[in-house]
Amino acid sequence: MKIKLMLAALLVSATSFAFADATADYSAAKQDIDAKYKDAVKACATEAKSAQAKCKSAAKKDMQAQLAEARQQRDAAAKCADCGVVTAVTPYEVKGEGSAVGAVAGGLVGGLLGKQVGKGDGNKVATVAGAAAGAYGGYKAEEALKTKQYFEYTVKLNNGKVQKVKLNKPEEKAEFKVGDKIKLSGDGMVSN
Repeated sequence: MKIKLMLAALLVSATSFAFADATADYSAAKQDIDAKYKDAVKACATEAKSAQAKCKSAAKKDMQAQLAEARQQRDAAAKCADCGVVTAVTPYEVKGEGSAVGAVAGGLVGGLLGKQVGKGDGNKVATVAGAAAGAYGGYKAEEALKTKQYFEYTVKLNNGKVQKVKLNKPEEKAEFKVGDKIKLSGDGMVSN
């Protein structure tokens, strides 16, 4: 049981490394993986004799898999540190702002419609109420018209880092989808 926990800790702690300096970070990752492997082998020694060989073999297999992943990330980071894959696409809205233009236009329309109702003092009340409701409605309509949809993209870079990218332009639909290969470029990203 101890061995399974030790191997699980070895897997979890070394599954993803972020390489800023590909060679130096790979060396650090390799040392970390080697140290955890040695700890796992020591833990195997506490197992029954019949289980020790199987335990050591499992620890070595896990270590080799982690080293292969670390080498793959190092090599990919060396080729293109700004390249990666879109892992999530999240839409969000930026609310538009209403202005006096929408309020005035709505107020005029509402006032004209209110003027058509009743006679005398009732007509005056309806005109004022129509203008007020129209102003509010015009403000909100302008706000809705100016509301824009944007997308935030979560990207796993070749160096293992995860980065969120928001493009500075509204989009009807997402420009990129999960699984697209991209390259970071200035404030945004482009297909790769």
